[in-house]
Amino acid sequence: MVRGVLPFVSSAAGDRADVLRVVRDGTWLAVAVGVPGAVAVCGVPLLARAGGVPAATVAALGVFPLLLAGAVLLGSVGAMASSSLVGLGRTRMVMWSGLVAAGCAAGLSALLVAGVGPLPALGLSGAGFGMLVANLAACVMNLRGSRPPRRRTVSPPRLSVSSSPPRSRWARLAYRSSAVGHRPATSRACDAAYGPD
Repeated sequence: MVRGVLPFVSSAAGDRADVLRVVRDGTWLAVAVGVPGAVAVCGVPLLARAGGVPAATVAALGVFPLLLAGAVLLGSVGAMASSSLVGLGRTRMVMWSGLVAAGCAAGLSALLVAGVGPLPALGLSGAGFGMLVANLAACVMNLRGSRPPRRRTVSPPRLSVSSSPPRSRWARLAYRSSAVGHRPATSRACDAAYGPD
């Protein structure tokens, strides 16, 4: 559902205000979709107890449902932002955010699940933390990349007209004729420098 913003962003690509409006509305849509999903994930322990799952098994989940709920919400917003980037033609940013998210998930899971060096072994919670950080990194990169750049006003270059007369004979004639009646001092300076033709 949140990826449906793609055609709207594509049609508004030429107008910065329209792009910002579509991204803002898409963000609210992603939150509206992601919050119920996050709440459902948080309620897994309650559903497990109601279904007769042993209390020891439910307790083993720890904070994993909460971490996963945050990852679900961030994933919803990140999916909307990545679709906006595709609509704007910025697919390179989508690739980089995906690579960063994959690196965070793989690296943090390897470090935190079993524990490496001074890092404690967090087990399932370590995997949830890795997924949360990965989705957060991708979400931030995609949202920043989906913001259109501000238009810069470029002032036209100033053309400086040199007061020194040109060297070419034909150019001197044109220069002197343009100065007649308007800049007699310039014409006299040309005569003094090169002599009358």
